Amino acid sequence: MALGAVIDEPTPPASVTAAGALIIEPDQRIWLITPSNRYGGYHYTFPKGRSDGLPLQVTAIKEVFEETGLMVTLTGFLADSPRKTSDCRFYTARRLAGSPSAMDWEVQGVHLAPIERAKALLNHPADQVLARKLTKQF
Repeated sequence: MALGAVIDEPTPPASVTAAGALIIEPDQRIWLITPSNRYGGYHYTFPKGRSDGLPLQVTAIKEVFEETGLMVTLTGFLADSPRKTSDCRFYTARRLAGSPSAMDWEVQGVHLAPIERAKALLNHPADQVLARKLTKQF
């Protein structure tokens, strides 16, 4: 797991206690996860999790690896996103190595989808906002 370059990002509000990433392939497809038992009501979502005292960038990389089996480098700040139990800082990321076969038990599936298909699969409004923000960066 590599931190990569230093990312210019705003100071997070105190409410931000989680982090995750939107992993983008060179062909602009993105990785999604299906949480086990549709945890949190998510059918498809982005890898994320609580910081447990770790820096947010480290948390994002750790959560991506645990939930997808992919090792990534963060490439930028995307947005802070309000959630049910915490607010989450999201970064953009690029895959370096790894395999979805190494995903954690919390995840039932790891999927690679074109951005437009991903938007149709995401059932949480906050995830749809993130996908739209990502589209604007392409």
